[in-house]
Amino acid sequence: MTRLLALLLLVAAASAQPQPDTLWTRINASDSITIQAIDCEVSASGAVFVTGTTYNHDNGRGTGWVQKRSSTGDLLWTSYTLADDQQFFYSVLPTPDGGCVGAGSKYSEGLPQRSFAAKYSASGEREWLTILSLPPGVIVATSYPLITAAPDGFYLGLNGTDSSFFRGYIAAARFDMNGDTLWTRMLDVSGRDEQIRHARTVNGELHLGVQTLAGDLPESAVFARLDAAGNLIDANEYETRYAAIYGFVSDAGDGAAFLLRTYDASTERMANELLQVAPDGTLIGSTVLPWPVYADSATYYFGDLCRTPAGGYAAGGIRAVPDGQVGLRLTHVVAGVGPSGDGAWLRELLLLEDRNSDVANTAIALAPDSSYVLAADRGYTFFPINSIVIKTGPDRGNGRIAGVVRSARDFQPVFNATVRTRDGAFQTTTLPGGEYDLRLPEGMYELVIEKAGYCATSVTDVVVIGDEDQLRDFTLNAPTFLCNTTSLNLQWAGETIERSFLVANANGNCPLEFVVEEDVPWLTVTPRSDTLAPEQTTGMLLTISEPLPPAGDYTEQVRFVHNAEGSEFILTVTLVIPLELGDLAHLPQTTVLHPAYPNPFNPATQLAFELKHSGPVSLLIYDVRGRLVASLVDGTLAAGSYTREFRPKDAASGVYIALLRTTDVVRTQKLLLLK
Repeated sequence: MTRLLALLLLVAAASAQPQPDTLWTRINASDSITIQAIDCEVSASGAVFVTGTTYNHDNGRGTGWVQKRSSTGDLLWTSYTLADDQQFFYSVLPTPDGGCVGAGSKYSEGLPQRSFAAKYSASGEREWLTILSLPPGVIVATSYPLITAAPDGFYLGLNGTDSSFFRGYIAAARFDMNGDTLWTRMLDVSGRDEQIRHARTVNGELHLGVQTLAGDLPESAVFARLDAAGNLIDANEYETRYAAIYGFVSDAGDGAAFLLRTYDASTERMANELLQVAPDGTLIGSTVLPWPVYADSATYYFGDLCRTPAGGYAAGGIRAVPDGQVGLRLTHVVAGVGPSGDGAWLRELLLLEDRNSDVANTAIALAPDSSYVLAADRGYTFFPINSIVIKTGPDRGNGRIAGVVRSARDFQPVFNATVRTRDGAFQTTTLPGGEYDLRLPEGMYELVIEKAGYCATSVTDVVVIGDEDQLRDFTLNAPTFLCNTTSLNLQWAGETIERSFLVANANGNCPLEFVVEEDVPWLTVTPRSDTLAPEQTTGMLLTISEPLPPAGDYTEQVRFVHNAEGSEFILTVTLVIPLELGDLAHLPQTTVLHPAYPNPFNPATQLAFELKHSGPVSLLIYDVRGRLVASLVDGTLAAGSYTREFRPKDAASGVYIALLRTTDVVRTQKLLLLK
């Protein structure tokens, strides 16, 4: 065991190049055995706890270990599990006394695999070790235990098999801080092969991220909740695309999130994806992260997920870039997104100079000082694999992007344009000189620049570095809306009327989009909408058809709502429908103002008149001093017969003059009001 401890203390810093974001690195290396890190957690005081396993390739045995480091990376102690069996440490939980509880699995010859938990003091002495009893049911072996806090103790999520090894089962257990078992429960959340990938505690409940399997292939993700007594509260399953779970977090206010590696059969590509669910298990949505899997340029392998101080999500992993000399060039990274999956950011932590074709694991934890701690494997083309612990700096402050937005047409500044992130979470508007100033948390964004009358433009992969400024100027293209007419004056003659006109994007330098809006049963305009490239013209057709309203003059407006300056264009359509069309012989042969009836009158009289021609008409009432008293008609009328009522209000008794005027005729008549 002394030899193992010496090997584990070996720090091989010369084989890696720290990047500026890396606060410290500690590498556990050996030339003869494999030292694999599996999990890491950070205590409230900042101490770092790491669990893992050493493999001796001479005898094929494994020994689990737990390690405590200070917040500055100094190794405080390393402790090991049982000496006589083959063991593996999988997960660790810091305890309030400065120590920790680790959970793992042991193999004894001739016996099924069993899970265990061990408590270590602040100085590394093992205080107790408990071999878990099997939960009631068909499970005969348990492995890969995942530990998380419980009220006055801890929970374990367990993975097990039956005697035939044909199906994977899951279970849960609760212990007090002395290692005494309070309860064990078999679970079945989907009715299929299941595997617990992550366990979290929220308000005393046990929250599990469960992987369902179809044979050996991942199938779906399940969010399961148990109360403190081990009763299943609910289990929500989310259908995914060949989704393997690599990370899981759960919070009381924000619900849970899964870090998945998914496969899209339509594109035959894999992706890293964030799936978010509400606290009650309702699916919120999923976001494909901007770090591809098995891409030609780079591949990103992530192994764990944690929350960020800003409420987002951070993952630890490896970026692999093809290199003609060494095959793959590997860099440890921390990548993250905001609370809604936007604002992606990436930090390069450590470049591995050795070749590696298989990186197995990366765990991540958020430290009290808002920094991140990673425990990861450093693999070679062949064994051995060494492990590394990395601490990276806390999230930086906001970065600043500033510049000027101008019109591409005349390069003049654009006032009151909006510069925003794609989701609108961060935005600002330009000043009269086109200047803008946008402050964003560290990350990678898509920016959208837009203003009414212009075509919106976007810029992807904008990297914002915390506490740093960058200058970016933008230009906006604009369309134009031109119509070769502003009005159409039409007269119904018994047949459908069709009139053509043109709409053009003349002098525009981006697409013109428009939609026609009119709500007149007898009037239609086609096409109803269109998109015109710069300098493109399209023909429009206005149609008037039956059924028509009664005879008279009608003026309607056709609105063209568009994305050019002004936002809309109005086409005025006037339609004259003659009286009793189809029997023109009955139309008046002359323009006449008939005698009013009654006359004298009180309180009203009727004025009848006939028009020989359609056109502008006025019928006005004056007093004997020439003052206008009433306007009964003032507009365009079709040829025909009409009647208007004159009902004066607050008028004195006396003589009034009715005056009928057309383009070629003037007729008058005296009216006598008696009171």
